[in-house]
Amino acid sequence: MTLSWSPCGAMVIYVPLSEPIAERQARPESVLHLVASQQRRGAETHASQLSSHLTQLGWDSKVASVSSQGSDELGVEPIGADPLRSIPALWRTLDSNGPDVVVAHGSSTLKVLAAGSIMRSTPTVYRSIGDVPYWVGSSRRRDLTFRAMIGRMSAVVTLWDDAARVLSTDYGVDRHRMRTIPNAVDASAFAVVRSEERTASRERLGVHGDERVVVALGALSPEKGFDTLLGAIALTSGTRLLVYGSGPLEAKLRHLVSSRRLPVSFMGVTDQPRSAFFAADVLALPSRTEGQPAALIEAALCGIPVAAASVGGVPEMMSVIVGATFPAGDERALVAALDAASAQRDRALAARDQVANHFSLDRQARSGDELLRALVGQD
Repeated sequence: MTLSWSPCGAMVIYVPLSEPIAERQARPESVLHLVASQQRRGAETHASQLSSHLTQLGWDSKVASVSSQGSDELGVEPIGADPLRSIPALWRTLDSNGPDVVVAHGSSTLKVLAAGSIMRSTPTVYRSIGDVPYWVGSSRRRDLTFRAMIGRMSAVVTLWDDAARVLSTDYGVDRHRMRTIPNAVDASAFAVVRSEERTASRERLGVHGDERVVVALGALSPEKGFDTLLGAIALTSGTRLLVYGSGPLEAKLRHLVSSRRLPVSFMGVTDQPRSAFFAADVLALPSRTEGQPAALIEAALCGIPVAAASVGGVPEMMSVIVGATFPAGDERALVAALDAASAQRDRALAARDQVANHFSLDRQARSGDELLRALVGQD
């Protein structure tokens, strides 16, 4: 399938008809956001929220996935059945009455945009959301491929300052083409957990007295470090862990919990992430690699302190978010971080407004609006 823009802003199947110049000039500037899937993941959810905010700022903004595999949890239209078939679909989209600018959210969509924009004049933006050295690795081939792909972008957005420095010094990206715009969350969806919500949730879960509840959210995949977290839980007492998410390691992690009789409950995937924090005393983020994880922001907005691995953009986030960090993979250091973070609930509550301001979705959308309009010549 190919996406196109009709004068009324509807997403339609591609038909090779030319658009009158006056009609094209009359419609709003348009932006297409490419995401990896139709599922409710971090990058996909954020792109959908950002698109809505850009619409409020006058853009004709749409989100499309580069794969139709898996369930459609966000109502996102696929541009192709898989990334490979999304490339010619993007060619046709850009050759038709397509968007004025395209934004790729994450590395899997960068591949599609780099190939799909060849010999096209449409401005392109790569939003780098992860820890590039981690997933590029030491492979010379992957290094050269990444340099070629990111070199095709009109602009690159990083989430934290050090990520921009790494892209410049290690991968040759011109600093003048980069803009640092921190990750953001809709603060209105994550109010501080009320005492009655906390009490009811802990009663429902059978939490006893001063038993500590640790919450972890994310894909149950190797890079998320849940094995480290389970090892840390085995070293504690009076602590219960609630795991929200699913993924390829779920069966293995469940077996580990069962064999070691750990106080861990697998809660599945939730479409109401705020409720995951109702019973929580602390959020654990044991990842081996991260960008600026939304879960840290969400927990902080709910007044929950965090214990997070010091990877990617996390250290810069912790200048605003209350909690403690630890070296990724270190179980004993994670135990110490959980203890330190658990004692900072009052500080976390007091920092909520500062977190909301720093990671404001409205402010991020306005920064994005400024960048996009500069690229399409609408300063």
